[in-house]
Amino acid sequence: MTTLSDKAFNSLIVTEGWRDTIYKDIVGIPTVGMGVALLVKNAEKKFIFRSDLKGTAEKLGLNWENCESALEDARDVLNGIEGKTNPFKTATQLLDKKTNEAESEKYGHTNQTEFKKLLWPKLYNEYLSIVRVRVGGFGVWNRLSLDEQTAMFSMCYNSPSLVGNTLKNSLILYTEDGMKRTDTELTDSQFVGKLHSWFTILYASNGNNVYGLQNRRFFEANEFLGKIPTQMPLFNNAKSVLEVDNDRQAAIAVAYMNQRKTVAHNKMNAVTGYNRDPYKYLQENFTPAIKRFLESQGHDKPYDISKLFKEWNLLNDLEINTSTGAVTYKKEVTGGDKDLIFKTQEEKPKEADKKPTSILPIDTKKYYA
Repeated sequence: MTTLSDKAFNSLIVTEGWRDTIYKDIVGIPTVGMGVALLVKNAEKKFIFRSDLKGTAEKLGLNWENCESALEDARDVLNGIEGKTNPFKTATQLLDKKTNEAESEKYGHTNQTEFKKLLWPKLYNEYLSIVRVRVGGFGVWNRLSLDEQTAMFSMCYNSPSLVGNTLKNSLILYTEDGMKRTDTELTDSQFVGKLHSWFTILYASNGNNVYGLQNRRFFEANEFLGKIPTQMPLFNNAKSVLEVDNDRQAAIAVAYMNQRKTVAHNKMNAVTGYNRDPYKYLQENFTPAIKRFLESQGHDKPYDISKLFKEWNLLNDLEINTSTGAVTYKKEVTGGDKDLIFKTQEEKPKEADKKPTSILPIDTKKYYA
């Protein structure tokens, strides 16, 4: 039986990447394995050695004699002490085989088996306790699928703040305090919660518009949907497709898509690589929903989805409230000449339009003859 611990570990091997010797991350913190910092901040916000670092390093196969002085230098640099140099290479530099071999020779190297046995149990329990709280508590956490939990764990491991109030509130809607059933039986508010959770992972969890993190967000968004990637996506093959199970979900998804298209476009336009065709990802996100919605409306004419949002729009009369999960109807839906506009609510005739009930004349002879 696959456990969350195993799934989370395998997921992080991809999203964090694996390095078998020490490297410095983008901040300069000495790190090993899948993003495990060897220096941490204390209460005074100063960098110090991780607890029991010597014993752990030696068990992992690292050369403590060489590591200790190098870690001290890196610590001093991070704490602002002048005259010191951080001796470690970056993860990118370690991609060079000769450089990696030289660093491994100097500082030693570990492997995934030893890492999982020695470091992972403590890391797993540490982040599990954090992510359970961040998503809204045990009631929410226990009603997420294993894949959904894995996605939340990965985001929390990246940074606990990524599982913030917006994502938490959406997950609460999705699980509805324990009333979540199967996907085909989701209520409107549950489906809105699922939809907004997935969208938040994908388009609202990369505040600095970092290319590598956007790749990771696509990976995690697919994990959340139960479509486990085998490798980290890149801008030229990144795709996350939302499936819908009925006509109602398709209509809600189309309305949500229109309300959030600017957010998605602006995010993709701000990330290197993805900005080559910002709308492409949103078009792919909602392709099944668009197809099913148009079929449900009896629209059988051809359409070019690659031109959606650019030359034409698909509009309906639904309004989505992502805070409450409420789905309401708009009185008016307007668009351009090339837009496809549909009203999903059956219009009730106004009182003035109703025809009066006909009153047949009484055959008096029948009663008085």
